Amino acid sequence: MPKKSSQKQSRKLDLQRGKVVTISRSDIVADDINPRTISEENMRRLKESIKKNGLVGHPVWNRQTGHIVGGHQRIAALDAIMRTQGYELDVLEVDIPLKDEVRLNVTCDQQDAQGEFDFSVIADLATDFGLDLSADFGFSDEVIEIIDKYFGQWTPG
Repeated sequence: MPKKSSQKQSRKLDLQRGKVVTISRSDIVADDINPRTISEENMRRLKESIKKNGLVGHPVWNRQTGHIVGGHQRIAALDAIMRTQGYELDVLEVDIPLKDEVRLNVTCDQQDAQGEFDFSVIADLATDFGLDLSADFGFSDEVIEIIDKYFGQWTPG
């Protein structure tokens, strides 16, 4: 019998989907329908971030198709870092039809669904914690110029 708690009981969120599983990289089927691309420079930044921080957040993998639904660029970065596809990784497994996969794929990457940065907060965080907008946050020179333009010349921590 479960313990009675004096704290208010919470219930599991009904909106969460999928489960975390470990798969072989070879279980991932090549997918030509991903509309997201990444420049060489941004891929370099992503690889550096993964090397520094690890892979945080699970790529989403569809059991029905074997496709990555969210995390294509992170998988490409891992392949480059590992210099092989002979590794295992934890993914968030979903089991959905292809039409739902396409919908989820685009929604996961759709910028309007992710909100916008408040660059004044970004500049304050970088200053307060002595972090570099490029090296630590991965912003391009173009974005740093925008931050400088609107929030004054930013000086790395």
